[in-house]
Amino acid sequence: MISLCYMVKDEMLNLPHSIYQMRDKVDEICIVDTGSTDGTKQYSKAVADRYSNFKWCDDFSAARNASLDLATGDWILVLDPDEYIEDDFRALIESGVPEEFEGFMFSINNFLRDPRWELNPPVLYGNSIRLFKNKYRYDGIVHNKLKLDNFYDASEHIRVINFQFMERYKIEWKCEQNKRLMDKKIAAQGWTFMNAMHYADIFRKRWTWVRDINDAYQTIKYLGKALSLADEKTDFVLVEKCRQTMQLLYKEIGNESNKVIQERISSTG
Repeated sequence: MISLCYMVKDEMLNLPHSIYQMRDKVDEICIVDTGSTDGTKQYSKAVADRYSNFKWCDDFSAARNASLDLATGDWILVLDPDEYIEDDFRALIESGVPEEFEGFMFSINNFLRDPRWELNPPVLYGNSIRLFKNKYRYDGIVHNKLKLDNFYDASEHIRVINFQFMERYKIEWKCEQNKRLMDKKIAAQGWTFMNAMHYADIFRKRWTWVRDINDAYQTIKYLGKALSLADEKTDFVLVEKCRQTMQLLYKEIGNESNKVIQERISSTG
């Protein structure tokens, strides 16, 4: 039995589409709401097999784990309300995968539509463990980390599609919330490679959607800080990703500057 678990807040433009795609692919839908005011609560109560409210406490893992605690299935599938899966993920736990694997890693693919940026087909964003035995929980107040090591990498076969209908409308408060939580985390832990990477990611998201060039420079600043904190124990793949993102941002800044110059030339011509 597979329980699909959501953690939601104000997701009426996303959640119905996700559930429409997933309803017949799972055995149970569990939803925790962290304070919606747009009708998401009422909708969730109507469609979920198990539902509860969660008082927000500045801890994403605590809220996520509250949704997992609702699950009665042997396996848990975790999705965000702007995600769905088209591929046959059930076959993974029915195909005789060795018992030592208690989780499965899927690829995360973004499908973004915005007047300034259109990517089609979905573009690989990263990998994440999304299907796992119902005995593991998350850790981390900002970026959820699942406490599971013995997983099977199914990322070449199973894709999570992130459609993000609402992202550009919610990006401001999302980034402000994440920045506040990261400030708390850094105050407690200090600057580390990963903390600097995550801090840079806040500004990268704003740059992606808002296109304020100051956010691009802030992203580069904190990616540079991350590189300065890297050592021989730092994951080489992450270090390269950091460098590549900086190179891409410099290129995007140049393109944006050229666009502004051309617009000014046209307006004065």
